[in-house]
Amino acid sequence: MQIESVIRQIPAWRNAGAIRHERLAGGYSNVVHKVFVGDKAYAVRINGDQHRFLELNFEDEVAVMSLAAEDGISPPVLAVANRSDVLITDFIDGGALSGESAKDPRMLTRITRLLKRIHRLPYTGHRRSTPFSLTRGYLRGIAELGLACPPDLAGFLVDIRLKQTESSVLVEMDRIEAERKKDPSYGKHYCHNDPFTHNLLQDEDGELKIIDWELSGLGDIWFDLATVSFSCGFDRRLDTTLLEAYFGHCDQPQLQTMHDMKFVCMVREIGWALMHTALELNRPNPGPGYLDFAHSVLNRLKQGLVTLV
Repeated sequence: MQIESVIRQIPAWRNAGAIRHERLAGGYSNVVHKVFVGDKAYAVRINGDQHRFLELNFEDEVAVMSLAAEDGISPPVLAVANRSDVLITDFIDGGALSGESAKDPRMLTRITRLLKRIHRLPYTGHRRSTPFSLTRGYLRGIAELGLACPPDLAGFLVDIRLKQTESSVLVEMDRIEAERKKDPSYGKHYCHNDPFTHNLLQDEDGELKIIDWELSGLGDIWFDLATVSFSCGFDRRLDTTLLEAYFGHCDQPQLQTMHDMKFVCMVREIGWALMHTALELNRPNPGPGYLDFAHSVLNRLKQGLVTLV
């Protein structure tokens, strides 16, 4: 879908004056444009194909984003009737955090406060999303799209699909999921499920906001915590700082849970990258090197590493 076609179909913009747009960098699963309508700027997300396999409802995403906007942690959504392929929000002037800035104890405290606000959103719907359900969705997509992988990645997928007991990855995933379900808080808090630093923005007033709620749902707060840690390359010391900022204390069982969930994050990244490899196969202009990324994550996992960097 072309951005010009989207702009023509937005009722609120039909009588607007000059409209211009530019494509933004990033958008790993979707395409995002900055659209200027008069003096106001919007972010227009043209949804990709991954939602077909994740069983997540678009209307629920918009509903929770509206709750987050009311709480001041996400930009307001411009309602678009009868559309599920486009999401429009106010554009946040500011910049995304870096992995290094997230390691600063003061910023880390701000990030944990933001996550707490997300986890306290008064969501009353039924949209559920966990790292385990997301990974299974990616694997369904890979199977349906018929991706032919190199041997090491193909072996990883076969183990997962056939539930072979010799798959250490599968056994560990099942063990962690069973353990997490014992937590009374599991499935009772709304989670963003994608708090990478490129989704954490500081606006012009220095306020921290979060964007891209596509994977969100009632799930496991530890997935959000682990995503910050594994994506930024936190060590045990920084994990301790993060957990103390969130819970007020940190003990060995919590550090073990963090390590387990970082492992889950790594596995999910492989599934995500392989599904997007499959989605890119029939496109005229392939996107980023998803397959290379899947290789790099799997290689780190084989070395016992549970961080991207």
